[in-house]
Amino acid sequence: MTTNAAQDRAARRYREDALLTAPRERIVHALLERAVRELGELAVELGDPERRRGARAGERIGRVHDIVAELRAALDIDAGGQLAGRLDALYEFCLDRLAAANAQRTPVAARDVARVLGELEEAWRDVELD
Repeated sequence: MTTNAAQDRAARRYREDALLTAPRERIVHALLERAVRELGELAVELGDPERRRGARAGERIGRVHDIVAELRAALDIDAGGQLAGRLDALYEFCLDRLAAANAQRTPVAARDVARVLGELEEAWRDVELD
């Protein structure tokens, strides 16, 4: 095994361990950061007629879908009250728009999701910094 491969594995393991022991706020923020990053790349791919039907775009949609579905499943509507209900509605909107992005393969729906998740990511960044 090369030194770079060993270093890459060690760095990946460190990131995984750091996330597993992180506070809930950090985990939510990290998930939202990843989703926003994926959506940025997805919008570029969907804007390119040669790449929009490719497997990469579908994989990105799937990853963002999984993140949003996990965030939604983690909501405690009873304990979270009105805020949790609003987040649930936003996540449902995002899942619907991701389905549209997958079916239509145009960047408009992906940008809608990126806008919503980007605003949530900023809010969670503020929570994490407090």
